[in-house]
Amino acid sequence: MALAIVTGASRRFGTEVTEQFLDRKIGLFTVARKENDHLRRKAENHKLLYAHFTCDLSSAKDFEG
Repeated sequence: MALAIVTGASRRFGTEVTEQFLDRKIGLFTVARKENDHLRRKAENHKLLYAHFTCDLSSAKDFEG
C-alpha cells in the first residue's frame, strides 16, 4: 500500500493535494492546525489508511513536551 505525508492538509493547496492522493487510493498521514472532516470521510469511503496529527508547524510550542 502506498502512503503519503501531507502538511497543511486542511486548507487550499494541501487539501487539493490530499484529495488527489485519495483519488489515487493512496493512504495518508496528514498534519495541519485542524482536521478536515471531508478528507477523513473520503478516506473512510475509499477504505484507506488515514491518520491526522493536529499541529501548527510554525509554532515551536507544539513541539515542546
